[in-house]
Amino acid sequence: MKATSSFVLSDARRSTSGGVYSFELSMTVASSYQLSITLNGSAVASSPYNVRVDPSVAEISRCVLIGNRFGAATAGKAIDFVIQVNDLYSNRITLATADNVLLFIVQVVSPKVSFLAARPTRSAEALYEGRFVTTISATYSVSISYRGQHISNSPFSVDILPNLVCRTRSYVTTTVLRLATAGMLTDFSIIALTSTVISFQMAASLSSLRYLQFQPIQFLCR
Repeated sequence: MKATSSFVLSDARRSTSGGVYSFELSMTVASSYQLSITLNGSAVASSPYNVRVDPSVAEISRCVLIGNRFGAATAGKAIDFVIQVNDLYSNRITLATADNVLLFIVQVVSPKVSFLAARPTRSAEALYEGRFVTTISATYSVSISYRGQHISNSPFSVDILPNLVCRTRSYVTTTVLRLATAGMLTDFSIIALTSTVISFQMAASLSSLRYLQFQPIQFLCR
C-alpha cells in the first residue's frame, strides 16, 4: 500500500479519566495510508492500520479544463473539451466518490455572436465532456461555470480561424466590367467567401480585351 506523504503526529491529549489518549488527524491528499501507533518505541496492538482518504465534495473553483486551454480552431468544425472535477484540495473526484451530476453552463461570446453551448455530459470516468461549433471567425471568450461560479482559469480565449475558400460562394463585384477601353485598366473586386460565409477581398485588373491579368494587392478579412 503506497502513501503519498509521511509525517509524525503531535503528542496525544490525555483525557481527564486517565488511560485514554486522543489524536487529531487531517489529510488533504486523497490516497491510501498506513497509520502506525507506537508506545515507547513498540507498536500497539493491531498497528499499523490501513486508512483510506477519499476526495471531499466538488469545489467548482478547483475544477479544471484538461489541457487548460482551447487554442485555435476552424470555423464550422466542432471544438471538443473535457472538464475534470476536483475537491478543495485539487483531488480528482472519481465516479465512486462523485456527488450529483453537475450542470455546467458553457457560454461562448465574441463581438459578432453569443450563444450557450450544450451542457457537458458526465462520462464513465466522472469527467465532463462537451463541444461547441461556430461558423463565424473571431476571437471568442468561453466561460464554464456552475451556479454562477467559474471553474479554474475561466473564461478562456479561443481563436476561430476562417475555413477553406468556397467556390460556389465567391463572386465578382463591379459596375464597369462589361464596358472597358483597350489599353486602360479596369478595377474590380473578387469576393472570395469560405463555406462558412467568412470573406476576404482581392483586387485585380483587366489589362486587355482578350485575357484577365490577376494581380492580388491585399487580403482583408471582413
